[in-house]
Amino acid sequence: MVFSSGKDEAFIAPGTAGTVLTSNGAGRNASYQAIPFPADKIQIAQVLLSSTDLLALPTAKLIVAAPGSGKMILPVSLALQFKKNMTAYTIANADNAFEAVYHGDTTALLSILATGLVDQAANTVSAKAFSSLAGLAQTKLAAIGIDLILGGTTPGLTLGDGTVEATFAYQLVTLT
Repeated sequence: MVFSSGKDEAFIAPGTAGTVLTSNGAGRNASYQAIPFPADKIQIAQVLLSSTDLLALPTAKLIVAAPGSGKMILPVSLALQFKKNMTAYTIANADNAFEAVYHGDTTALLSILATGLVDQAANTVSAKAFSSLAGLAQTKLAAIGIDLILGGTTPGLTLGDGTVEATFAYQLVTLT
């Protein structure tokens, strides 16, 4: 976006795709200040789910261990890479989805449908970015890890023999 440089900034034209806002808005209307995204604070957890793990879902598979006291895990994204072996999985129900959840909870933070991922005849990738976290009690978040489950109607997956590599990006947030 392009803004006029006067005292009261006004939108005057769309910016070029991919352009990064570099001004911090100092001395201008505070509502235009950019909030820095601490990319160096993003952490990555990768977990390989074997065929045995996949067939055992919805049993929870730990992705990120619980952080220390007074910290919470804030999801950023989940990417799943299906690596087909000989047989794609049969999906029992259209609502079956891989879900990242806080340990012991069933509220999906990120959800990716199993259909279109593990039922394919070729290696396949699906990814989802986190959008919001609202109204959860701090006690449900503090010092709790993240699991991957298969949500939806059971039974879940049957017959397949491939693997799924889960890549979970997150930030640790200190709670006060």
